[in-house]
Amino acid sequence: MRISILLALVSSAVAAPTPHELQQNDLVIIPNKYIIKLKEDVTALAATDLKASFSNGFSHEYEMTTFRGFAGTFTAEEKAILEASGAVRRLLSPAYSHVHD
Repeated sequence: MRISILLALVSSAVAAPTPHELQQNDLVIIPNKYIIKLKEDVTALAATDLKASFSNGFSHEYEMTTFRGFAGTFTAEEKAILEASGAVRRLLSPAYSHVHD
């Protein structure tokens, strides 16, 4: 009897959405904005050449030991160029969410 009650409580706790899942559903992706993470082995010259091929400029540049890249607004064509580039590890879409009471 006690085991069945315990199992029922555990299964309902596992099935309940976590705060992370709830937050994921409320995310709003910012259109045409991307954070570009460069591969670790990309030279500074290659990164500069890649950035020079875009006209919009960049809102941020990142030079950290574990993250090198830049962020900005890009057209669909520019996004395709970034995705095809051998220097880019990943394109990230920034997002935000609202806090609800």
